[in-house]
Formats: sequence, structure tokens, C-alpha cells
Amino acid sequence: MMGEITIKDSSVKKTLLDVSFSRIEEKKSVFIGKAFPIKSEEEFRKILDETRKEHHDARHHVFAYILSGNIIRYSDDGEPQGTGGMPVLTVMKSTGAVDFGVIVTRYFGGTLLGTGGLTRAYSSSAREAIDNNRIAEFTTFIRSEVELSYSDYQKFLNDIGKIGITVDNTLYGENVFLSVAYPVSKSEEIKYYITELTNGKANVRETGTEERPL
Repeated sequence: MMGEITIKDSSVKKTLLDVSFSRIEEKKSVFIGKAFPIKSEEEFRKILDETRKEHHDARHHVFAYILSGNIIRYSDDGEPQGTGGMPVLTVMKSTGAVDFGVIVTRYFGGTLLGTGGLTRAYSSSAREAIDNNRIAEFTTFIRSEVELSYSDYQKFLNDIGKIGITVDNTLYGENVFLSVAYPVSKSEEIKYYITELTNGKANVRETGTEERPL
């Protein structure tokens, strides 16, 4: 069974940084958990297809994923309703993270585990896989190109640690050209700071946005 529910989105989010695994055995059934970051449903489906091919002789591939934009999916993949996908999802939601998926592959060991045993096994597999990962907070950053005079650049360097600007690259020519990034939440504050610092002489051009860890 595959289900769907919704969650609220946020400008600051937590997500997984790596791919991680777990392996537990329950009455000769082996459960292999995999937790990983994703950016789309298409990316998740690709990883699920790869997992099914890698473990083609497994009985079940229970999964759940949570994406920004109120998208959550889960599946029992043939296990009794409510014993696989939802327990995995419950563990995932407890982290507060988004944009990640968990797949738990089961090799049947010949002994029925019952609904309680299945729920515990899938929950434990998901929890261990996530615990073996790293979770960080991300937010949207604005990327900008800033042109400063050398005198303004020196003043800028004195304040950079206080205002939350990240300098990605610096080029020196007739003036100083900076590639910088800063959180969307601080956008107006930082634009005002640059204007005040340079008496409106700085040339600032926004070039895009991206998600970065805080």
C-alpha cells in the first residue's frame, strides 16, 4: 500500500548529508536500511529502482520519503498494511528533516514476524540508518557579485564576521570584485549595510539562489 500526507514547509530546513545504511536480523529475516538525501520524486524513484535491481532476490522494499513542498509518500510494498511504510515514516518525521528518503529491503527468513515484529523491525532499520547519517540545517542563500573600492573593501573585511556574508571568491583589479552569498532572511539587512558602507557606490548584482547549510 502507498500512502500520502502533507507537512508544512519552512524557510530553514534540516536534511541528511550522506548515504547511510543499517542491517538487522529478526528470526532469520534480514532488514537492510538505506537513508539518503533527495531533491525530487524522480531522484527517489531512480534510487528505488537501483535498490530493487541490486537486491532483486529480496521479498520487500518498504520505503518512505519526505520532500519540501508538502510531499510525503510511503509504501508497505506487500507487507501487511501499516507494518512497513508508516513505521519508517514515523521515524523519519521524528527527525524534523525533509528532502530525504529511506528504503528498507527485507530478505524473508521463513518465519512470520507478526504485525508487531514487522513494525519494530522496520522502525529499527530506519532509525539505525538515519542515526548512521549526518543531519544539518539548510536555508536559501542569495548569491551576488559585489564591486567595491579598495578602501571600502578594507572596511568590509573588518565587519564580515558580524554580518553573515560568505565570500566565495575574490578578484583584484581596478576595484575588488567579490562573489558572496547570504541568507535570504538577512537580504534587506545586508543590502542596507553595503549601501551604508560604501555611501551607495558599491555595484551589487544578484546572480541566483541556492540552499546551503547554516
